[in-house]
Amino acid sequence: MEYIKLFEDYNQGLTLYHGSFYKFDRFDFSKLSKQGSQNTYGVGVYLTDNIDYAKSYISGENGSIGEKGYLYEVVLKPNSNFLFFGESDNTHHKIDPKNLQLINNQLKNENIILKDSKGNPTEITQDDLVWNAFLKIKDHIYYNNFTIKQHFNYGDFYSKKEAGDFLVKCGIDGLKYPMGSKIPSAPDYGYDGYSYVVYHDIFDKIRIIG
Repeated sequence: MEYIKLFEDYNQGLTLYHGSFYKFDRFDFSKLSKQGSQNTYGVGVYLTDNIDYAKSYISGENGSIGEKGYLYEVVLKPNSNFLFFGESDNTHHKIDPKNLQLINNQLKNENIILKDSKGNPTEITQDDLVWNAFLKIKDHIYYNNFTIKQHFNYGDFYSKKEAGDFLVKCGIDGLKYPMGSKIPSAPDYGYDGYSYVVYHDIFDKIRIIG
């Protein structure tokens, strides 16, 4: 029952951190950056459970030296639900059965038949890895909802945003993925823990702590 355990582990309220050069008291989703490097795992608010990693975005390491930055403590609402990438073992990356059912139920409710870049029907199954499941939704939107010209202008940003919006309708709040030594196949920048991308407002508390 490994998948059930994983689901229960992250299906709870969380305290996370966010580093920014902007001072605010709430996250405004209408002001999210359209820069690709800030939307890798979808369009949303990026958070981490590693406070030192959050600080790196305002220390000059990942941010701009000389600017005043702010460190935020962010508390999520209880029972927040994330698609979990898992660790380095690929079996942990597969989508958990409960979220798979949520996604496929929503596809059925909206009469959506997913199609790939060639227009061929595709499905999300128990064999899909979490990231592949997100990409199948994103690519369906990208290739089937936008023209070639729109692809170059803003298709990637909006297809990622709409894929996140679709997951929210499924009852999924965002993605959770490991950092550092938790995933040996990825570059290790000296930070362990997990990062999260949140696709909509599930914040209980936001306060500046540094």
